Amino acid sequence: MDAELVACLKQNSFVRKGRDDFLFSRQGDDGFWIYYDDEHVYSSKTFELKWDYVNPKTKKVNAFVLYCVVKKNIHTGRLRCFGTSSKALSSKEILGSYSRRWVIENGIKDLIISYFLDKCPGTNPHNVNVHFLTVSFCKQLYRMMQEDLVDFIINVDGSIKTLQSMRELLFRQGSAKVRLNKDTIEVHFLNSFKPEVNYHLDKFYQMINKKASSGLEILGGLKLKYFLATSLGENNNNGLKKEVFDSTKI
Repeated sequence: MDAELVACLKQNSFVRKGRDDFLFSRQGDDGFWIYYDDEHVYSSKTFELKWDYVNPKTKKVNAFVLYCVVKKNIHTGRLRCFGTSSKALSSKEILGSYSRRWVIENGIKDLIISYFLDKCPGTNPHNVNVHFLTVSFCKQLYRMMQEDLVDFIINVDGSIKTLQSMRELLFRQGSAKVRLNKDTIEVHFLNSFKPEVNYHLDKFYQMINKKASSGLEILGGLKLKYFLATSLGENNNNGLKKEVFDSTKI
């Protein structure tokens, strides 16, 4: 397929030897380590890992080369190696290509974990089509929710948080009291959250309250309203208020 590879390398003895020889030869080089983020630096140069393999079609022995960059944790000293089969990529571009891979991989994992894309009910073409249509509807619904959650649903790298990562926060708020107040079903969540989280959740559930304010046909015309518990303040820990101990009160 002539596709280029980018991967995080398992550091076996072969990789470690190539890595260590590379680092030893560059000891003392000015500007060798380049800032990546507040916890990591990476090598400004790349090193080669080369081995021979037999082409299964031609039966000829060919050489395969990976061009590798070293990434270092400045706090722990831990080293990681990332390699590519593309000679044209710089050390920074190798790391960038690997980061983009995670967005794709997480998207595939989310389709399987959150939308059960690998759990198709049967092999009949009709079943497959209905299954994919259902997944498409669910994905579209989540995209509609993204418009209401705005920045709260965006990762640091600009990608959108998966449904799997948002499910616990949005749909599993812990214990709740449900009561019928005239023509409205009220859901009172009992768990408290930090002010920042509470702010975004409040926006999300207020949006649902507004859309359900005129009644829902699926509930026989009943309205639906959500209530969040008071957010945790600075003097709270796990929902319990801290008080100064006073021995005179014993």
